[in-house]
Amino acid sequence: MQARKAKGMFERRQSMMDPGMQRIMQQIRSIHQNENISFAQERAQIKQIIASAPPEVRQKFQEMRERFRGGFMGRGGMGGNNNN
Repeated sequence: MQARKAKGMFERRQSMMDPGMQRIMQQIRSIHQNENISFAQERAQIKQIIASAPPEVRQKFQEMRERFRGGFMGRGGMGGNNNN
């Protein structure tokens, strides 16, 4: 149930992204789904995808990452501390 909910949220958010971000996210998702590579290989491949993206797409990706870390997983989020 949770996986289906997360997938739906991912797809909704992805539909709001520009085409460059959609390509990057789809590539990253494919890497995450590849069970034949190690975590280190997965991380290296994702870093390479991001590094090879156009500067404006890298900037948007970085902004999205910061929002995710600051909101969902950061202060007051599931992984955050409300006392900060």
